[in-house]
Amino acid sequence: MRNPVTRTLVILLLIGVLPALCSAGIVGKIAGTVSDMETGEPLQFANVVVIGTPMGAMSLADGLFAILNVTPGTYDVQASFMGYKPVMISGVVVKPDLTNMLEFQLEKTVVEVVDPIVIRAERPIVEVDVTSTRHILTADDIEALPIDNPVNIVNFISGSSVDARGTHIRGGRDTEVGYYIDNSPITDPIENVSMLNLSTASVNELVVFTGGFNAEYGNASSGIINIITTEGSNEFKGSYEHRMYLPIEMFWRHDDEGDPLDTGEIRERLSFSGPLFKQADQDMRYAVSIEGTNWDDYDPRVEALDRPGRQRLYDATLTYRKGRTKIKGVFNAENQEYVDSYDGQRLYERILVPDTWRNNVIDNYRFALSGSHMVTDRSFIEASFSVLDGTTEIAQAGKGWDPTLTEHDNQIKFDWDLDTRRDEDNFITSGDNPYYDYQEKRVYSIRGAYTHQRGRNEVKTGIDINMYDVLYHDVFASTDNYYIYTYDVSPMAGALYAQDKLEFEGLIMNLGMRLDFFDPSHKVFKDFDHPWDPAIPADQWHGPDQNQAPIEIESYDDTTGAYLGGGLVDADTKWKLSPRLGASHPITENTYLHFLYGHFFQMPSFDYLYENENFHTRGRWLRSGNADLEAEKTVAYEVGFNHLLSQNTAIDVTFFYKDITDMVETVTRGPQAESNPQAEANYVSYSNSGYGNVRGFEINLKRPHFQRWHYHAAYTFMVAKGFSSDWDEGYLRRFDDEEFPTQQFYLDWDRRHSFLVTGGYGKAKNWGANVAISYATGAPFTHPLSLGKKPSRNSSRYPAISNVDVEVHKVFNILGLDTQVFARATNLFDQRNLTNWDDVDQDLRNWLIINPGDYLGPFEDYTVYGPPRRVLGGCRVNF
Repeated sequence: MRNPVTRTLVILLLIGVLPALCSAGIVGKIAGTVSDMETGEPLQFANVVVIGTPMGAMSLADGLFAILNVTPGTYDVQASFMGYKPVMISGVVVKPDLTNMLEFQLEKTVVEVVDPIVIRAERPIVEVDVTSTRHILTADDIEALPIDNPVNIVNFISGSSVDARGTHIRGGRDTEVGYYIDNSPITDPIENVSMLNLSTASVNELVVFTGGFNAEYGNASSGIINIITTEGSNEFKGSYEHRMYLPIEMFWRHDDEGDPLDTGEIRERLSFSGPLFKQADQDMRYAVSIEGTNWDDYDPRVEALDRPGRQRLYDATLTYRKGRTKIKGVFNAENQEYVDSYDGQRLYERILVPDTWRNNVIDNYRFALSGSHMVTDRSFIEASFSVLDGTTEIAQAGKGWDPTLTEHDNQIKFDWDLDTRRDEDNFITSGDNPYYDYQEKRVYSIRGAYTHQRGRNEVKTGIDINMYDVLYHDVFASTDNYYIYTYDVSPMAGALYAQDKLEFEGLIMNLGMRLDFFDPSHKVFKDFDHPWDPAIPADQWHGPDQNQAPIEIESYDDTTGAYLGGGLVDADTKWKLSPRLGASHPITENTYLHFLYGHFFQMPSFDYLYENENFHTRGRWLRSGNADLEAEKTVAYEVGFNHLLSQNTAIDVTFFYKDITDMVETVTRGPQAESNPQAEANYVSYSNSGYGNVRGFEINLKRPHFQRWHYHAAYTFMVAKGFSSDWDEGYLRRFDDEEFPTQQFYLDWDRRHSFLVTGGYGKAKNWGANVAISYATGAPFTHPLSLGKKPSRNSSRYPAISNVDVEVHKVFNILGLDTQVFARATNLFDQRNLTNWDDVDQDLRNWLIINPGDYLGPFEDYTVYGPPRRVLGGCRVNF
């Protein structure tokens, strides 16, 4: 992995100035007015403080005050003024990025009053300063849902849909989501998905943007998931949890071998937090979470197989406060190991050869330092530095590929003559696994910002820098072809942004502008149709087997001087400007209108930019990256209203539209790309030729925790159309000799109607029950009978999918400790949800024609279904 000296110097310089900046990441604000109760006149110079913290402000001439840089949580806020009785509002909830507006009315007095008048704050159901669709979930909200990875919370958010690729937000591809921890990115640069798993015990709050987001967020087109980690508690506390699979299936399934779905899951989790020291003007707090899980089958479908897996999660935070300065350090580590019998290349065929199933070994680490300092009562600076590091290896045990050796020297370690190892049912019965995958990824992220409250304007300006070091090896070897695609790159990205939040009594506006840049730091072909001159002598080719084309050599005809091919030029640095506007306006006392318009850009994953950078030519159907790709662009519109139905229930109706351009698509390149796409001289590369659009609306009905009940019900109507559901469709069209579609079709994740209900009932420290119910109409697919030179894409629909998850718990007091016994059932009714049928696999196409409605295919591929019913149980002891 390359690590340029200049980048190292930049990193060291920025680390050196961090103590002068330091930021806490996502914070909220407390603002409002202080006035005379009798006359209503504003009180200037009233003192407003957050009890138990050094935070506070003084009201201005119009009675306005603003307390910035408040960590999300619940506080008591007090206002006082000479000659007036002090008033304290308790239970003030601060949410990330939002303002909690308070109104203090002070009563005159002629005697000194020490004890304040206490008023209990009402938690607002309608957030008046929300100008786009976002969902904020607390640690309690997350605990009530059947998830073990915080990023999976998006599966329980309106507007999302799930398929085999992943989660799609409002019709975007699964790679269009940005993932953050404490405002620092954790997106995997190779696949554009979340790179790191965290224990839910380490999460304080979680914010999901699905309609648009402010200028401080970038490199995402569909949504943002920001995990805010806990900062430790004022008093020592902790918990220990044991969870295991409950083999209750054996009680109603008459099977001598017991429960066929017994995954053997066992999870242990220990978490604790508290203060290291507390003084009048400073304190230091910590929080630690350690979690380990083992499986006999980490990913069961119709039945459990012998595919063991393990996961270890380590999360820790250390927070130091002194006066107006806060510094926070965060460490996250993840180790995963599991055996995988399936992948996208029909390896279910080798179900009879378990010794060849691939072992996945994943190690990810993250360290982040952040902090903030209040420069004045109305301004603060913030910055953060993080390092995200990961290594992944996927291979048959003991069968790694060494790219420095020749194919022959690698081959003698393998038995890959696969076509002679099949039985009468076409199952592979022997031979080694021909796939090898190795990745090294490191991302340095530096963010800094300055925020200033000027009257009713909250202005924020900031800078982002991301530096990457990525090494990738991908090998597939069949009997006649080897595909050995590698790259080793160190690109750089960054942004400058400015945003202004205007908060008036009848109007809230978020105005923002973001300027992104991406330096691919790589070469591209001078002529994509002639990447090299085939006449160049073989001794000028590269690689252990001399099958890497001499793409760097420009070749010209000695007689005519005509250009024959080859040569490399620098890929351009990309610059993108993103305007964003959001507004919220009260229509009536209980109804607010919100509006959003924004431009959002995202650079393609590194595979699309750099794949096969050395142009290895041994395979028949070659692919090569294009480092000169533009960022994919989404223009999003949203308008809706939020209405308070009652004191504790609100409804939000939102209409949305997205126009998506410059989507990455594979295209045929080469000297005969137009006349004969199947010609061997051609290859496949990437271009920004894809297009899509999404329209629909959402209805959300919410009732937060009140009188033991809480629920969230949502309905989404959506139409997602485009010219390609997958970046690889151009490659597949060339393989199947099909033409580019002449009209848009429904994208693979277009589920027209979806419903979601989450909720629960319970008594605090006694018992409770939570449920999550989902339903969605079937996704589209291409029926084999509609195929042809111009196929009718996605004109058929799979069956609808549905799911019910239930959790119940009971709390006992044992030896003075709260002990919770719980049980969780996912997919309670054991629905066979079809989520992963491959409509481009020729064997499956032929099977479906002969066997209509039977999606398992000739190899009984149970991975076409989602997970079956699983019942888990355990106990948690709080101390």
